[in-house]
Amino acid sequence: LINKVEIAMKKVLFSLVVMLFAVSVASAQMGASVQGGISLPMGTFGDDFDMGFGGAGTFMYTVAPNVALTGSAGYLMYSGKADGWDMSVIPVTVGARYCFPAGSVKPYASAEAGMFFSTVEWEIDMGPLGKYSGDESGSDFGFAVGGGVVIPVSPTVGVDVSAKYNMIVTEGESTSSIGIMAGVNFAL
Repeated sequence: LINKVEIAMKKVLFSLVVMLFAVSVASAQMGASVQGGISLPMGTFGDDFDMGFGGAGTFMYTVAPNVALTGSAGYLMYSGKADGWDMSVIPVTVGARYCFPAGSVKPYASAEAGMFFSTVEWEIDMGPLGKYSGDESGSDFGFAVGGGVVIPVSPTVGVDVSAKYNMIVTEGESTSSIGIMAGVNFAL
């Protein structure tokens, strides 16, 4: 009997927490966007690696009628132009998004800064000596500026298309790319 009461109390407590969260979400203007797309390396980065693929998720919290604070995380994969080289980048950024007042279609500009965690892996065939492989990981500060448009498909869901210039401040010179993403934006 005590076990059943404990389970019932936990269910009631869980239900109260869920309701409080739902009320706080309903009173705040929050949203999220999930996108996938391509990343075009530029400069020396583009000399060494081909176009990348990946995705990102962004959380938005509206603080003024046209301004939202953002938090974003993603994952991008690049293949090296030389055989056996691959690179992955995980950007984790915070920033702001300004939505231009333009009717139902919502064009926006964004700026973000944060950490970019990267890993480069290689495998080199040395003929009769066998294969040599390794990897190197690092984390560097970076920023991104861009823009996009949200096209509504319902009152709480829209298609989010964006382009963003990313610059990772690495030793020697910067690593930069242009990301082109498309996905779904929805209100929470």
